[in-house]
Amino acid sequence: MKKSITFLFATLPVMAFAQDGGYTAGPVIGILIGLALCVGLFLVLRSLMLWYWKIDSIVRNQEMTNEILKSISKSIEEGNKINKQTLNATPKPADDPRWDFTK
Repeated sequence: MKKSITFLFATLPVMAFAQDGGYTAGPVIGILIGLALCVGLFLVLRSLMLWYWKIDSIVRNQEMTNEILKSISKSIEEGNKINKQTLNATPKPADDPRWDFTK
């Protein structure tokens, strides 16, 4: 649905310009002007759609979430290292297989 609306708005200036019979500057200049209008209209509508669907704020929130998750992961890794060092430093009975953490 979004693609069809975007395509319609992107081609609308070209269609309207093609039906105008009063322009006689040449087909190449007309095509370039129509293309420039389409690109300009696309950029305006794109920013409007990004604002309406709040895409920029969604991306910003996801980036913040990624940073938070990275810091949580780093904290867990550091905690695992400390726990491993603590377990290795703990005196263990020699014959008890429950204390064998090498497997």
